Amino acid sequence: MSGRRSLRRDPRKPRAMKKRILICVEGENTEIRYFQSLIQELRSEKTHVFVDKPKGTDPMSILTGCLNNTGEYSERFCVIDVDQHQNLEKALSDAAKNGISIVVTNIKFEVWLLWHIDDFPNSYMSSSDINKRVKNICKKFPFMTGRNNKDLHSSFPIGNYHEASIRARRRDPNMAFNKKGPNPSSAMPLLIDKIKNG
Repeated sequence: MSGRRSLRRDPRKPRAMKKRILICVEGENTEIRYFQSLIQELRSEKTHVFVDKPKGTDPMSILTGCLNNTGEYSERFCVIDVDQHQNLEKALSDAAKNGISIVVTNIKFEVWLLWHIDDFPNSYMSSSDINKRVKNICKKFPFMTGRNNKDLHSSFPIGNYHEASIRARRRDPNMAFNKKGPNPSSAMPLLIDKIKNG
């Protein structure tokens, strides 16, 4: 009987539990569509990501919505712009005290989106300058759509997030959560690392 195989199965390694991550965004359309596409692109085996749009558009409203979300998550993030918000510094301070990480893009989320296309902007720009840049690019390559180019186009090059990350790190080598970087800058690479690796 020594040649007979054992019917006992080798014990399987228990499947690691995915980290549950909450991302609260400021924008009604662009950020939600971006993260939906990014999650599909990354297909992380380490995280399960939930995207929420709390009421309001200022940093404190987004932070309050994140704090009030009753789900159980390993980590919570808020994605906000600098724009003209008066309560940004308070939101950054309160988030740190409550264990929430704020991902700041200076001056607006479109900076991060533009870095998926090329290395522009690479110096200080106003909000209206960024809007003009988006409008001009969309004439040749419609990466944004809708009224005032405020929605992500279905052909947005989401796969270029790696190039965008390189450009963002070049602009702000000392990027961190809960910190306002220089204009232009974005801490999005840090959040992408969290989505990918937990």
